[in-house]
Amino acid sequence: MTNKELLELKPSVNAMDWLGSRAVAECWSGCERGDLMLWLLARKCNAGAPWPDHRLVVELACRCAETVAHLWRGDAPANAIRAARACIARTATIKDLRDAAAAGAAYAADDSAYAAGESARKRALARCAEIVRDLVPELPK
Repeated sequence: MTNKELLELKPSVNAMDWLGSRAVAECWSGCERGDLMLWLLARKCNAGAPWPDHRLVVELACRCAETVAHLWRGDAPANAIRAARACIARTATIKDLRDAAAAGAAYAADDSAYAAGESARKRALARCAEIVRDLVPELPK
């Protein structure tokens, strides 16, 4: 992927700061922002080989979310992850997904869900980057 191709995906300011003056492929191996890596994969999923399909991107997002399970209160996040994985396996109904999404949105709207400090947030994002690289070691071309 070229920097021009990345710009066509309309990345956020954070993504552009992450890129800086480096090539996108160069950033992948040293990236400590799993959220940005997931964003890029999600934007390109189902674009055909060598990009991953949506099922892999959803699984990566689930694995990343599970790294902060110790911060969860209640069952909404775990239920949303179960529903996402059921969707990947094609065993979920539309109602299952809507219910999980509604519960997850209500949870995310609760400010106390963001109780972790900045250093904990950076560690979680770096761990997510490792998770992404475990299954997508190099940026697809």
